[in-house]
Amino acid sequence: LIEETYMSPSHYLFMRNIYKVFAALDYTLNELDVWYDSTKDDLKERVAFIHNNLEVEHFIKNKKGYLVSWEKSKIDSPILDLITFYQKEYMNFDFESLFRKYLKNYPLKDNEQKLLFIVISIPPLINLEGKEMNVTRDIRKKLDYIFKTENLIKNLSSEGI
Repeated sequence: LIEETYMSPSHYLFMRNIYKVFAALDYTLNELDVWYDSTKDDLKERVAFIHNNLEVEHFIKNKKGYLVSWEKSKIDSPILDLITFYQKEYMNFDFESLFRKYLKNYPLKDNEQKLLFIVISIPPLINLEGKEMNVTRDIRKKLDYIFKTENLIKNLSSEGI
């Protein structure tokens, strides 16, 4: 006899798309190995003055664009602001165009771009505990992140950006 088990809608959504979570993990692990092999002998790392708290509210558009609220700024990797901004705002902007424009004005080294893609590809933690509606909404949001990130990287990488 095969015993049927009830699977909640959130668990079903997660199980139906778990292959995407594993694909994202495989990508990050494989690319991290490639990145490490290409950078392990580097004696220098490029750093930049970064905002360190990048949010939409900190951008003011005039004839030029300006970033305000620099009190948390520091010197660190030039990709950190891009990572945190993407993770916060991935659904609210066309990041393909945004990254293209950014990279045209502020080019990243190949190893920096590779690390940027690796870090944003790490799947967010998925929690299956809690109220069913909240869990389902959270899983959908995190799956959207995975799908959107995969497409972003595929499109940018295919054009050699």
